[in-house]
Amino acid sequence: VQVLGAGSSFACSMKIWKAAAASMAQSSSVQVLGAGSRVVNGLYASRPATQIPSGFAATCRQMGWDSAQTWKKLSDQKRPWYEKTDGSYVYWNTQDHKWWIDGPDGAGLYVVRDDSGSSVPPGKGWTALSGAQQPVPTVEIKEEL
Repeated sequence: VQVLGAGSSFACSMKIWKAAAASMAQSSSVQVLGAGSRVVNGLYASRPATQIPSGFAATCRQMGWDSAQTWKKLSDQKRPWYEKTDGSYVYWNTQDHKWWIDGPDGAGLYVVRDDSGSSVPPGKGWTALSGAQQPVPTVEIKEEL
């Protein structure tokens, strides 16, 4: 059975879906809930992948690393990251395939592995890093219209 035009229609639909997903990620925010390290609980706004989180830059300075070079190495420069008003941030790390929740000082507190390719972090499955308090958080996606 041959369906005429199905391939091109499917390809067009996929392009539209990918564009919508990218747009949704740019207009989404995430909310971190229930973390034992309470500083990271709250609402995070989407930021462009090319912008470097201030806490990340501060950690790089402390370690003697070039923040722009390190960010390019760890970020895919496509997925947005998310920032809370106090400077806490959530980002996806290309090196370990994990989403990280970092405090305002840039210290990593919680991580979750994610190979889905999503532009938003998963809601569950987070683990606490050394220095983070239990319980681990959940993450909710908040769509902005």
